[in-house]
Amino acid sequence: MKAKTINFALLTICVLLLGYIFICKCGNKLDADKAIATYENSFHAISIAESKELYTNYANRFLEPIRNIQKGVPCMVDDVDPEPIEKDSKVLDEKELHELNQAKLNKKSFNTGIANNLKSENLKKKGNFKSVEAKLDNREDYNPTEYVWVSLAWLEEYLNFAKALEQKNPLNDITGIAINFGAYGLEEDNNIHLKENEKFRGNEPAKSGDHRGRLTNFLTLTYYDDSNDSIARDEIEKHIPFSIQHEAGEDPYVGTFVPLRSVYNNTASNSKWKVENENQLATVLPLLKPKATKKKRVMMEHTSVSANEFNDMPPKKIQ
Repeated sequence: MKAKTINFALLTICVLLLGYIFICKCGNKLDADKAIATYENSFHAISIAESKELYTNYANRFLEPIRNIQKGVPCMVDDVDPEPIEKDSKVLDEKELHELNQAKLNKKSFNTGIANNLKSENLKKKGNFKSVEAKLDNREDYNPTEYVWVSLAWLEEYLNFAKALEQKNPLNDITGIAINFGAYGLEEDNNIHLKENEKFRGNEPAKSGDHRGRLTNFLTLTYYDDSNDSIARDEIEKHIPFSIQHEAGEDPYVGTFVPLRSVYNNTASNSKWKVENENQLATVLPLLKPKATKKKRVMMEHTSVSANEFNDMPPKKIQ
């Protein structure tokens, strides 16, 4: 009798412990829909079009100057024909003189390319190149971006967003966060210098300052590409920024992870073949009639998982 009582007590304790563990586990389970809604409703969520614009601005205006700087070629914003350096036998020989004048011509050619890029970009948006040139004048007090500030609270929300996507897409692993380089456009809308134009950021400091053409960062989640196409790439290159490809009208956060750059370049598929049941009776009563199927072309859409609108410092001079 005593042994039965002890066994019953042990069984009761085990049941209580298991119940406690189960309750704790369920209580700590992430609410995926809530985490996604927090991301969607935040002022940091950006669309694929917005992230593409940031990336394109950076690629068109900054990559070439950076390459030239790293190669030791000085860059200057000067659209005036360079005056040739006169021969001075005490300073330069003929070869050195030629190389120096060629470098000046290269800078002229390079800066003309920048002007053409600005003109092309502006004509598409505003149809007035002169307004862009005027906007870039008189910015002697401009302070370049030194770092981008992101709050810990937002980072926690973004990580919860990543975990929510993993819950909804159990066959896909999210491996990290790509911190992309980007740049804002040259439009006057990005000049939020005036106090009344400061952008409200909830509990975060208001975003202000001249952001026309300013360097920034935007975040994008990454997945691991283990396909045959990725075999030749280095390991780190297999962690790829992505968007979610899904059927039109379905849950936008459930689908296939596809490289974000392929969406930018319009190489990601926007449709696919889907096998559907042709006859409902064949599905419900398969023994009465052979199952008939057909292929249907389904339109695909892409969902952004990127974030921006951080505080790019210093928009104002740091003392």
